[in-house]
Amino acid sequence: MSTAKEASKEQSPKNGTAAARLISEALTQAAIPHAVVGGLAVFANVWEARNEIAHTRNDVDLLLNRDDIGKAKTIIGGLGYKFELLSKLLRNRMPNHWHYVRAIVAGEKFAPSSFDEAPALSEVTTFRSVLGFQCLRAAPLLQMKLSAYRHIDKVDVQDMLDAKLITPKVARSLPGDLCLRLQHMKEVTKEERRR
Repeated sequence: MSTAKEASKEQSPKNGTAAARLISEALTQAAIPHAVVGGLAVFANVWEARNEIAHTRNDVDLLLNRDDIGKAKTIIGGLGYKFELLSKLLRNRMPNHWHYVRAIVAGEKFAPSSFDEAPALSEVTTFRSVLGFQCLRAAPLLQMKLSAYRHIDKVDVQDMLDAKLITPKVARSLPGDLCLRLQHMKEVTKEERRR
């Protein structure tokens, strides 16, 4: 494992997979429950299903419990990464917020436009990916993506559809409004793939 001395001060995660692996290893050693979420989690889930269609991301988003934010910030800062709550970065409209390791609090809304709260951290919602970091499973990740529903989230949902990660069981687990969003994304994706 790299030490904080080897990491440059306040670096941005230029290699998301390597940064996520390093951060996840440090948080695991400190017994801090966590999961990589966002585009990098989509990448990990798609990689496990159909690695030939997976494309990586360089930004690192973490799901953490509220009580662990301070400890996680200290650990991640010690590795040389900038760290902040995503809600704070969005609220303050900070430019270049993708240069931060962004924290999302489990059980709380993660953005003003979010339809739903972020999922809880548990053995049911997370897994250790073959890429070497703790990651959110497809079903709760899909719920987060459909809840945020920005352009990049829609692209991520399409990647999950292409990898056949969205099974009927996963779709049935969604709240009604998110089912409608998923149905819309299925139709859009089908139309785009025909062209």
